[in-house]
This record gives sequence, C-alpha cells and structure tokens, in this order.
Amino acid sequence: MHLPIPLRIKLVLFLLLSSLMVACTGSPVWVKNQTNEELYEYVLKIHEGKTMEEICNTQEKLEEVQNEHLYSSSSSSRLRYKQASRVLVMISRVITDRGYDPQYCEDPEKFEYISNRNIKFYNIDNLKIMTDSAKESDCYSGNKHNIKIHGYISKDSSFAVEKILEELQPCRDQSGRIVRPILVTMNSSGGELIHGYKLGYILRKHRAFTYIGHDNVCASSCAVAFLGGERRIIEKGGVILFHSPYTILQTGERKKISCDVDDKTLLDLLGYYKTITDAEIGLRLFDRTLQYCSTEDGWVVKGGDAAYLFGITTDVLE
Repeated sequence: MHLPIPLRIKLVLFLLLSSLMVACTGSPVWVKNQTNEELYEYVLKIHEGKTMEEICNTQEKLEEVQNEHLYSSSSSSRLRYKQASRVLVMISRVITDRGYDPQYCEDPEKFEYISNRNIKFYNIDNLKIMTDSAKESDCYSGNKHNIKIHGYISKDSSFAVEKILEELQPCRDQSGRIVRPILVTMNSSGGELIHGYKLGYILRKHRAFTYIGHDNVCASSCAVAFLGGERRIIEKGGVILFHSPYTILQTGERKKISCDVDDKTLLDLLGYYKTITDAEIGLRLFDRTLQYCSTEDGWVVKGGDAAYLFGITTDVLE
C-alpha cells in the first residue's frame, strides 16, 4: 500500500525520527535508554489527533528506514535498524489501542474497524487515563472495561477514576451477576499517600480488579492504591514497590526527606493495610514498608509469584 505523504506527514515523521534516530555514530541514543512503556508514551503523544492515514504513512516510512539498513554491516546502520524496529512495535500498539487490527495499514479495506470498542483518553496535568470499553456476547448488560492509569497519584487521580467508575457499567449476566469486572491497569511512580488510600478505597467500592503489566512499575502511593483491587494480578515482569511515608524538609535551596513521621500517619497506614487486605498481611506489609526511607528505592517485589507469597496479589497467572 502506498499513500501520498503530504508536507504535514513529512514534518511529523521528521520530528519522530529526529528524536529516535542518531545523526552520527557514537552520539547518545535517546531511544536506547527508554523502557518500552516510556517509548510507547512518546510515540502515542506524537500521534495524538492524527488520522489513521497519517499513522500508516509514518509506519510505511519507518519500514523503508528498516529495509534500507537491513543488510548493512556498519554500526550506525545496525543502530538505525534496531531503532526503527522498536518504534514500529510501538506504532502497532497505537493502532491496536485505537481499535484497529495491527495489520490494518497493509490493507485498510480488508481489516475492518472493531466497531464495538469505545476508547477515550484523559490527559490531566501529570496524569494520563485511558478507558477501553467493548461489548461482549456474555454481557446481558454493561460492557467489558479496562482503565489504564499512568502518571502521578494525586487528588486528580482519585477524583477522575471515581467519576469514570461511576459512569462505567461492568459486564453482568442475566441474573445481574458481574461476569467481567472492571480491570484497572496501573503504571505509576507514585504521588500523594492520602490519595493512594482514597484511590484504593474507590477501587474496592466498585469491585474493580487491579493489574500491573509486564515491564510496568507501580510504586509508592500507586502500590498503596493497587491493594484496593478486589482481585489483584501482577505479570511476570511487573514490579510493585513500597517505601516508608516521609516528609520533605527544606533548608535554603537544599531538600531532604525525613521518615520520622507522626504516630497518626503510621496508624493510618497500618489501618489501611489491615482493612484492605487482612490483619496478618497488613502487618507484614507495614513492617516491610517501614524498612525503606527513600523517594526512589524501596521494598521491591517483582512478578506475580513473589507478590502472591506476601498477599499482595490474590491470583497467579498460569
């Protein structure tokens, strides 16, 4: 398939490749240092508001770059080939997230749009939320819903997620039983502890399931909120991180943290853990959490098997 490439498409492509490709051997490689999720977020942002024709044109030009450097033995060509390959994977994700078949660009007429999907994006300050809803055959009422949360946990996240959950009706059978609970995928480095509590209680109130995908990280207040899922799942490569509550102290221009917090803060944390899990699991999580006083480091648990041992998750993926 060959689509005409107007000037605006060339500009988008230039900006994309300029960010992802190096101009000379030995230069720092931006894409090399990004995780898959960081790279995906960047590619997604570039294509916000773009038509499928524009996205297909970008994909086509990336494939041309890939083919151009496929058989070259130079290090710069190998680098460009690898970069183009990684970005093409992210372009495919953008296409599927819009509800299209990943091979749509090969023949748009052949691969029909999945019309029963409704995808919405919410960009709020440092928070991004995507809802993906679809009508399934076993839903007598309601729909299958997946909410993806990425970014800072704050009053915006607890407010927005509550509003969204109030609007979405989970998939129920004819008897009214929920057969497909709302799934909330979490990927965040944390934020404000109090809103971690609030978000966790909101998720439990709406009987949502929480999920941390492969290569995703849910840390600090995100980890606290994750526990609110009625059922909780972590993929093999997913990471959850807990650390002690802290306050920020500032002397002049210097900032440092202190984990010498008041008794109420500690009792609130312990109370939340016990309420949202149970007394035994809550006390264990509280003990591990207080062992780490850091804004970046903490008690790290990777994968569903390890998380299940400590009661962080309720299910293990086969």
